[in-house]
Amino acid sequence: MRHRAPRHGFTLVEILAVIVIILIIAGWILAAFGPASNKAARARTEAEIKVIEAACEAYKSDYGSYPRFPKVTESDDTGGSAPIDPRQDGNPTSPAYANASVFLYKALSGDYNVDGKLTPPDEPTKGYMNFENRMLKGDKNASGQIGRVAYIQDPFGYAYGYSTEAAKVEEQFKNDIAKLGTRAARPAQLAGFNSTYDLWSTGGKILTQPPTDDDRNRWLKNW
Repeated sequence: MRHRAPRHGFTLVEILAVIVIILIIAGWILAAFGPASNKAARARTEAEIKVIEAACEAYKSDYGSYPRFPKVTESDDTGGSAPIDPRQDGNPTSPAYANASVFLYKALSGDYNVDGKLTPPDEPTKGYMNFENRMLKGDKNASGQIGRVAYIQDPFGYAYGYSTEAAKVEEQFKNDIAKLGTRAARPAQLAGFNSTYDLWSTGGKILTQPPTDDDRNRWLKNW
């Protein structure tokens, strides 16, 4: 009579041990990859901000001012609060961020109906900036092309912040000087950081409370 050789299989303990080892190795890989990925995203964000700044300068050379619009990038003359202000707003998922960002997109791209392309004669043949698909958040068609732009997307997947509230406050102060002379006083409530415009990315952070100086120090910004 022949004796069959005993069959050797993996025990449950051995299988679990292998799974644990795989998870540990995966954790090491992710831990090493995470900081490098974040550093690359920050570098790309800084580069994108520089490109957007250059486009804003080209816009200003034609229109005499940077892109701005009441109730979108700054308060209006009724005395209401600023729609978006880097001193107060640190949540890039908020409508305020999206509204200001898509306004900036329309101003710089010339794509006024935000369908992802320029269609003369209602729109110009060339804008001040050609936005790559990866910089735009919105509805996409089957081929991956943007069908409707929601906002300019930073490398972390959130809307860029854009505000001209500080420019609005500075403008009002100058008007007060013209009317009141030395009696004119700067507003007690500070707004923004640049007297031109503020452009920033929160670096992937979402804040539901007003940002602190430490929070903003981690942002990518033009001030």
